[in-house]
Amino acid sequence: QSSGSGKSKICLEVLREHFGVYLVFRKTTDSGIPQKTTWSDSFVNFVFGHDASDDTPIKPILWKNSFAKEYSTGRVLMALNLVIETYFAEIENIKNEQKLSEIDAVSQVAKSMMQRPTYSITKLLDDLSFEKLNDDLISLSDIITKLSNTVSKLLNSKKFPFLFFVDEADLLNEFSSKGRVAGINVLRRALHLLDIDTNILVLAIGTNSDA
Repeated sequence: QSSGSGKSKICLEVLREHFGVYLVFRKTTDSGIPQKTTWSDSFVNFVFGHDASDDTPIKPILWKNSFAKEYSTGRVLMALNLVIETYFAEIENIKNEQKLSEIDAVSQVAKSMMQRPTYSITKLLDDLSFEKLNDDLISLSDIITKLSNTVSKLLNSKKFPFLFFVDEADLLNEFSSKGRVAGINVLRRALHLLDIDTNILVLAIGTNSDA
């Protein structure tokens, strides 16, 4: 859809009532609204800014016990797990500090994602960085299991999935290095590694985009 058709607005309305995160990518010169998430650059640098392989071996025996950070797909899953853990910690903080119900805390966080790059409402998401994951030696097999368990535990048996909106997702193709697999395909490949019952829904959005 074209700019101004309400894509981001729909994300906001859904996230005010359901667990999930909104991540928007922007070029440095782009003044579009909503402004880019504070941690979008950290996400790109972690996933694409290293010599991780974009091609996961076909035979599971060759990759399951390898370090997840050796693969760009593994790095996506590591980052996604940290985002989800941080999001739920943020919800708990706001519930406790402001004496809010869970649904009101969810709404608060959702509104903050659509405002300024630096939020006055949230703290943990605002300071989110993936650099510390460079030292994580979790295997690709284990991060797949951990992500599924993280979502299952934190959703507390809710049937509705954890939502992950990726706005202007086609920019992932520009942010990934030349000669490497397009960023949007790295994201897709990572999600294909997850077990079929992992309760996450990732939605790519773009303005006049193929993503």
